[in-house]
Amino acid sequence: DRGSYLYGMLAGIAAAHMLLGRDQVALICLYMLAAYVLWRWLGDHDPREVIGRSLLPLVLGGLIAAAIVVVPLALTASLAAESNRPAIDYEGAGRGSLHPALLVTFLVPQIFGAAGAMAEYWGPPSFTWHDTGLYIAQNMGQVYVGLVPFLMIALALLSGRLWSREIRFFTIALGIVLLYALGWYTPVFRLLYEIVPGVKLYRRPADATFVIGGRAAILAGYV
Repeated sequence: DRGSYLYGMLAGIAAAHMLLGRDQVALICLYMLAAYVLWRWLGDHDPREVIGRSLLPLVLGGLIAAAIVVVPLALTASLAAESNRPAIDYEGAGRGSLHPALLVTFLVPQIFGAAGAMAEYWGPPSFTWHDTGLYIAQNMGQVYVGLVPFLMIALALLSGRLWSREIRFFTIALGIVLLYALGWYTPVFRLLYEIVPGVKLYRRPADATFVIGGRAAILAGYV
């Protein structure tokens, strides 16, 4: 919006600190950030003007971000080269998928007893629901964002309000990260696993539940 070198530098610093997490949530957020830039560029009424105004500040931010993260990332890559799991096969990654039944926690957060003892938890996977092939902690299946925000988002989706131009990116983003979190239960994750750099480094697509909460907060705030 501003074409400001100062804001470009600050954006680079913020992005670098996000990347220093070096986890799957950081990876997903990095792709979201890049996709948002492309969305703003291509969705503008005059793409050449907005690209020309923002390109150099973005490049400056990218260079600053690279300077901050290059040493930690190099050390992590060096350590990974000595690891017995520098990459995760598709089955290994899929075992960390979010089971579709857990989506009911959008409405009823403790229906499976996730906040209680492991012996009392009966959601997928658990001692009771043991035929899923999944290996995720019982708290990873919690996607509750609050009943009021959930109803606001649902009603806005039904009315088409969340398809307005200024919020459409975040609506699409929420759908994509939800499909990502579901892992091997949809063909989307297999496609992302095969073609998107970095996805093969991680074993638990259900980590995307953290990003689901963030996108849902933005949508509810917009509504």
